[in-house]
Amino acid sequence: MGYQSGAYSKSDYARTAAATIAYFLTTQRDAVGLLLFEDRITEYLPARYRPGHLRRLMAALEREPTGHATNLVEPLEQIAATVRKRGLIILISYLLAPVDSLQTRLGYLRSRGHDVVVLRVLDPAEVRFNFTAPAMFHDVESGREIYIDPTAARAEYLRRFGAHAAEIERSCVDLGIEYEPITTDRPLELVLFDLIKARMRRGRRPGRKIAAGRGGAR
Repeated sequence: MGYQSGAYSKSDYARTAAATIAYFLTTQRDAVGLLLFEDRITEYLPARYRPGHLRRLMAALEREPTGHATNLVEPLEQIAATVRKRGLIILISYLLAPVDSLQTRLGYLRSRGHDVVVLRVLDPAEVRFNFTAPAMFHDVESGREIYIDPTAARAEYLRRFGAHAAEIERSCVDLGIEYEPITTDRPLELVLFDLIKARMRRGRRPGRKIAAGRGGAR
């Protein structure tokens, strides 16, 4: 999530999105919570609506991530186990994870009656793979360095990336989950405006009572 080819890293973009959504819901007098995760859960603030809660939530989002990997399974299982009331759960992540595992956990949340939104945050370079010169690519999660000639690797990379993205989207559609892929060069206000419009079109009022809003900024 720390990677960036433009003005914002995925982490900065995701944390800003989570902060903006939390602020918006709080102005609607909704209870909002936050669960941050990397290779482990790093912070969990249960959903509340009370003085000072939003400030604590914002402070948590300001802290820079320190992990080098992402584990989606643990946070989704934690939410399913601890959030008893039906509510809106927003997952913000880059979702580079096995689709079957992700589908199982998201499906469990839906089976418990939660309304789920998935915001997939990606860097434009990941989506377009517009590298030109051969170089050593550093995998920040594993620490490995791999020599890649973009000209030779581009077609296969785009094929695999596209197949994985299509599987995620298909899984979300099958589960009745709202799915929005986002690149960090897209203005965040447009992303959130489109999200609100989509929910209103589907007959879901954004300001309804929220049992748990979740931003996974890793």
